[in-house]
Amino acid sequence: MSRGVEPTLTIVPTRPRLRVTGPGRLERTYQRRIEALAGTVDASRAELDATRRQLEVAGVIERGSGRLLDRIEREAEARRAELESVRGQHHRLMVTLGAVQAENEHLRLELQTARAQARRLAPPRRPGLLRRLLGPRA
Repeated sequence: MSRGVEPTLTIVPTRPRLRVTGPGRLERTYQRRIEALAGTVDASRAELDATRRQLEVAGVIERGSGRLLDRIEREAEARRAELESVRGQHHRLMVTLGAVQAENEHLRLELQTARAQARRLAPPRRPGLLRRLLGPRA
């Protein structure tokens, strides 16, 4: 080695060797938990969707049954009003019928009185043809 030349050191860049390593034990545990939680989330979403559909159906049924109940109540109220009207008509008819019966009885009595009075005031009747031919009764 000579004294005038200093040794040089040259650094040659080399490609770092990438070491492919898989997830470790902790990472695999985390991945399994994440997958399980994702499955739980999917199941919860499906259950939530089913519950929402059930709630919508229940709402439709409730509105429909409420409308049906309202219609039935209106019909029942109309029937009650009609029944009350018919009862009122029946009552008025009975009162009128009673008045007609009383008037009929009054007219019957007047007719009897008039007939009796007419018999008293009428001239004596002439005997009929057969009576005249057969003669007076013995």
